[in-house]
Amino acid sequence: MKTLIKKSAKTFKLADEGTDYVLVINISTVAQINTNVRYMATSNNLYDGSESEIHVNVIKGKKLRIRHIFDFSGINEALLDNAMKQVVIRYTLDGNENTVFPFENNTKDDLTPMKRIISVKVIAIK
Repeated sequence: MKTLIKKSAKTFKLADEGTDYVLVINISTVAQINTNVRYMATSNNLYDGSESEIHVNVIKGKKLRIRHIFDFSGINEALLDNAMKQVVIRYTLDGNENTVFPFENNTKDDLTPMKRIISVKVIAIK
């Protein structure tokens, strides 16, 4: 079975050109998580790890690709659907916030046999 990938996009419009910006990603889940952040069309990771709060320095005019791999293998089978629906990812940049419930319409049937599912977010910074 192929891994289901949930995709979404967001544009953050920023006011100042010369300011350093930090994208904050907050992930609320009972699953094990791995997050990878990089600029589009590059192979250099800005972040690759498993924290629930991530801070990434970003540049205006770039696009980010953020991939979250969720592993629900340690969750009781009877609780999987609720565990998936309770996943919340919040992206915050310069006071702008975007909250995503990536699996609110999914069930345990959408998980791979290894109980994994992926969420990919593309963020344009303008």
